[in-house]
Amino acid sequence: MYNYAADEARYTPDAMCRKWAIKYPDEAGDIDDSYCELLILSGDGSYSWTPPPEWAAETGRWWVTRHWPDNLVLTFQPEHKPAQGHFVVPIRYKKDGPVHLNWQRTRGDAVLFDDRIWRADPLASDYS
Repeated sequence: MYNYAADEARYTPDAMCRKWAIKYPDEAGDIDDSYCELLILSGDGSYSWTPPPEWAAETGRWWVTRHWPDNLVLTFQPEHKPAQGHFVVPIRYKKDGPVHLNWQRTRGDAVLFDDRIWRADPLASDYS
């Protein structure tokens, strides 16, 4: 596994603007590929999520804040619901492969994946 965040800390919110396949871990912590949701992060700060998780809404606002030194927090603000933010950890599983985003409760320099909420995989048709 290639830790993109540690090696290339210039990963920015602009790079997150794309279509993502959201996948969830099973009880063992492995990603379950049998189910995914479509999350579109737009450059204007809006998102759409189909189908949305129960805590979110189909549309809302998103933003990223940097916590010193290199930890990013990705926050979603669904319409008429409270905002929810957790650390986002960009990972490349292969050195020249696409970036995957892990949304988790601990910082990126902590143990990865023990508390992963979901993993976002870039859609192949949207990856450039």
